[in-house]
Amino acid sequence: MTTSQRSDFAPAIDVVLAHEGGWSHDPRDPGGATNFGITLSLFREWAGADKTEDDLRRLTRTDAEAIYRAEWWDRYAYDRIRDQDCATKLLDVAVNVGPSRAHRLAQGAARRCGEHDIIIDGIFGPATVAAINAIPPRLFLAAYCAAQREFYEGLISSRPVMSAFRLGWMRRAAWPFNAEATT
Repeated sequence: MTTSQRSDFAPAIDVVLAHEGGWSHDPRDPGGATNFGITLSLFREWAGADKTEDDLRRLTRTDAEAIYRAEWWDRYAYDRIRDQDCATKLLDVAVNVGPSRAHRLAQGAARRCGEHDIIIDGIFGPATVAAINAIPPRLFLAAYCAAQREFYEGLISSRPVMSAFRLGWMRRAAWPFNAEATT
């Protein structure tokens, strides 16, 4: 990818939705009921406070894509990341663990890759974008995947009931190095 190009939402959302799946209401999941990874609380913010789980269950892929585009991709301008896989990974991690935590993990990964001046503050601003864009993509992705795995292991260690999600989380953390398992 050349330095003038920006990443694209379409391939990124395909990966996110492959990881998130469809309707789920696992009592072990603190997010509660979700469809395409969209929680009921976010759906209510987006579509109205009167929306129910049944309404969430009827959420379409097109609606989910619109929410992810507005609430994550456009809000944080992930298209500023020149490498498509890096931008996709940022969106996917942000959807799964929350934007601020995803950004802190990315900043920590950038620091591991030699960007020692980066501040780990969870803000996805110009300095974070520049640091990520300065790192060879595969190097950044390897460090970011490692940080994601470490986060999940820490979560499981502190909340053992979450071990039910380990396999899926570890597969997600391994993307894009295991891309064939996602698509």
